[in-house]
Amino acid sequence: VIEPCIEENITVTKDTVLNFKVLDATPGVWHYLGLGNETVISIAVHPNNPDIMYVGTSFDFSAGHMGKLFKTTNGGRSWDTLMVGQPLFFFLDIVIDPIHPETMYTIPLPVLKSTNGGSTWFDISNGIRIDWETRASSIVIDPSNTNILYVGTGGFYGGRFYKSTDGGENWRDISRDSLHDGVINIAIDPNNSNILYAGTPWRGILWKTTDAGETWFRTGLGETSSMIDAVAIDPFNSNRVYASVRFMGFYVSSDEGVNWLRESISDSIGSVTSIKILKSIPNNIYIAGVGCFVQKHYNGPWIEFNNGLTNKFIMTMTSDAQEKYLLIGVNNYYTRTGGIYVRKIRN
Repeated sequence: VIEPCIEENITVTKDTVLNFKVLDATPGVWHYLGLGNETVISIAVHPNNPDIMYVGTSFDFSAGHMGKLFKTTNGGRSWDTLMVGQPLFFFLDIVIDPIHPETMYTIPLPVLKSTNGGSTWFDISNGIRIDWETRASSIVIDPSNTNILYVGTGGFYGGRFYKSTDGGENWRDISRDSLHDGVINIAIDPNNSNILYAGTPWRGILWKTTDAGETWFRTGLGETSSMIDAVAIDPFNSNRVYASVRFMGFYVSSDEGVNWLRESISDSIGSVTSIKILKSIPNNIYIAGVGCFVQKHYNGPWIEFNNGLTNKFIMTMTSDAQEKYLLIGVNNYYTRTGGIYVRKIRN
């Protein structure tokens, strides 16, 4: 059992944030943005307007909650429910086209697409094997060509890896024999989109391609026999890659995945679930875990960054496009409360 990080004598402000003015007035403090009855597992921020955000939540049978997709257009002052899922629906991921932000994708079980900012959705899973045992588990957009999408699927009997070059109209299985366990996490090199890393569950292998998915080979992590929970590539140095292996540690490679070293981080973080490396400022990496939340400057110590998120289990993390604000989705397994929080990290 992983215990959450607990920091005493620090209070999270409950001010509703509108246009992030509260954040500008009180930086360095986590602010509550609502959805406290929901387990927030995915967040996406509009690339041109940080007051527009989308949030995906998980179902909870014991609490009587279905997974939902929410949208705010006023920085969290109010939330609209865009979609209510069926049983077993998790809105695991939300991605927005950075060039055409009215186009977006989410994966509650199939792969869904909207071209009008989430007002209507249609299923684009044709060509992807989806059933109650096999679901879409990860999705990314190629930043150099937003018509190119990658989707990983997974389930009890494994999964596959798919690629579309026409915005999801058609899909091609690029798994080969390498990725038949399924793909739980995907990372695209921001400096060369032909390079991708794909992490699997079950055997826990981190695979790599240098030709946009035509061929795959194992990285030096080998077969970990645990889930690859998160993968990230340093935008300032693509040789540096980070990977989290559930219950086994947080690893860094400085040679494009050939050799790996385990990072020394607090045991209280549990398994690292999210990694955020700033593209705007070198030497800043944030990691979030089931137990607590920390930050590190390269070549410096890991620093706890909770500041009042008492008993919160961090499920997901992202930032706005300008990287002024960090957002996290949380859950509290003790009180069954959750929500979304935001903190200003730079001017």
